[in-house]
Amino acid sequence: MRDNRVWVLLQEAITRQVPAALMVVIDSQSSSPGRQGFKMAIDLEGNLAGSIGGGLMEHDLVEKTKEQLHARFNHPILLNQLHNDSGEAKDRSGMICSGSQKVVIYPISLASESVFQFLQQPLKEIPTVLQLSQTGLSLIPKKNHCFEGRYFCDSVADTSWCYREDLSFQKVLYIIGGGHVSLALSRIMETLDFYVVVFDDRPKVSTLENNLFAQEKHIISYEQVGSHIQEGERCYAVIMTASHKADHIVLEQLVNKRLRYLGMMASKAKGKAIFNQLLSKGIDQSRLSKVHTPVGLPIASKTPEEIAISISAEIVSCEHDQL
Repeated sequence: MRDNRVWVLLQEAITRQVPAALMVVIDSQSSSPGRQGFKMAIDLEGNLAGSIGGGLMEHDLVEKTKEQLHARFNHPILLNQLHNDSGEAKDRSGMICSGSQKVVIYPISLASESVFQFLQQPLKEIPTVLQLSQTGLSLIPKKNHCFEGRYFCDSVADTSWCYREDLSFQKVLYIIGGGHVSLALSRIMETLDFYVVVFDDRPKVSTLENNLFAQEKHIISYEQVGSHIQEGERCYAVIMTASHKADHIVLEQLVNKRLRYLGMMASKAKGKAIFNQLLSKGIDQSRLSKVHTPVGLPIASKTPEEIAISISAEIVSCEHDQL
């Protein structure tokens, strides 16, 4: 989970010379509330950012971290958290959701400032690995560390462990259309760790100009949008242009792409009409059946914000293979 607020807080703490710590879930099992990759930052003044799972467990670890900051600790601390009544008492988190997680409390020093500055930048295509171990926090070229998936944890023990996270393993959401729903959806998806890219063919759109949440915004012809959208398991796209003609033009380019999710904002009648047009052009029905339209989960949404919530919920469901 890449949360810029975590890196911003830690960098500001270094700038202000306030002791701070990074907490990272380096491993998790079963129904643990904190998943591998979850992060949280805390400084000696009590400022917090991010989460390692919430609840009583997080509260207790925050208090433990404050104690360590007051004591000016200078080495990482690895804690095993069991969310049940088994195991040693010192490892029990006080929660009963089952599962377990291993959390590292990492002291922050001036030497890490450049790392936090780097982590605040868009990382969509940067082949870099974040590494944490007993010896330090660093950034390493991905080519030097090959592992599958986004996270890797090796030899989890009090005296020997190493956590690595592929920073280029980022989800990308392409939003085609820069209107009110696009703005609301960008705001939500940016907080969900998506790299958001918005396209529109209109040179002056206030909602696009006011969109401070998308990492990229492009004014292009919709006839060319397909060449700007990458394929892959971490690629998502939602079509919400200002006209059914533009929706048709865009969907025709995207329907055969290998995307994790493809949605189109349309009524049932509009969606059916566009589908029929594409069927007449030879587009396979099996490809069209994978398009989510009307887009979003059925929550009777009306406002742009409500529609954005329904779309984001559908995307999250698709991400976790619940659709």
